[in-house]
Amino acid sequence: MVRLALGYAIPGNCTHEPNSIGAAAGANLFWAEAGANPRDTEKETEGKRGMTVSECKRVFQEAEWEVLEGPSRFYKG
Repeated sequence: MVRLALGYAIPGNCTHEPNSIGAAAGANLFWAEAGANPRDTEKETEGKRGMTVSECKRVFQEAEWEVLEGPSRFYKG
């Protein structure tokens, strides 16, 4: 829905929480998160909803996205 509404002028299409359904639907930006989260009732997100960078990469690979290495292509200096 976000991609349809915004078109391609905005390159980052984020979903939160990171999940394979979001990636399959076109999300190309996840937030890896661990530790405190002001939106959460849990003290720490590890073992609950939070994901590491490696886990986010795995979800994108499962959705058949090409996972790039290195600095973000969204924020080229």
